[in-house]
Amino acid sequence: MTKAEAIKTRAHKSIKKYPDVLTVVDLQQILSIGEYAAYKLIREGDIYAVTIGNTYRIPKLAVENYLRGGVVA
Repeated sequence: MTKAEAIKTRAHKSIKKYPDVLTVVDLQQILSIGEYAAYKLIREGDIYAVTIGNTYRIPKLAVENYLRGGVVA
């Protein structure tokens, strides 16, 4: 199992405990990434997010879709 696959497997297990709408901090914790990487995924459209005021809200489904088809580096 590659490192990326291991991260995805761990993320799939941990995502169930989070609410249906996530924050950037939640995204960081689920994917085990830093703040810059989380915002980059959102900015580049790899993970769908909605801006509410000056914060991002991320549907949990968007993260699950990313984990099914994306690559965590």
